[in-house]
Amino acid sequence: MCIGVSYTSKVEMADSLNDDMLEFAYWNEEIISEFENNYISPTMIKSSGQNIDGKMIVRYFKTATTKDGETVEVDIEKVFDFILDKGMDF
Repeated sequence: MCIGVSYTSKVEMADSLNDDMLEFAYWNEEIISEFENNYISPTMIKSSGQNIDGKMIVRYFKTATTKDGETVEVDIEKVFDFILDKGMDF
């Protein structure tokens, strides 16, 4: 499987990394949809990510306003069994 890095070149990607990226993308899409469907825009939700012990921990947190006008704390975290790092070699 390949991912495009430009219009003229591609980088080979291991199937396991592809599966990991899909897991992250689907989870992230689910969270964003939840925000769009349940909260008034704009929200004050922030995100963070950490790589700890070979795992990537992604967190969405802060406050949001429900469609009923109630301000609520949001704190959603997921631990993935892989890391993404801007210094990764492919």
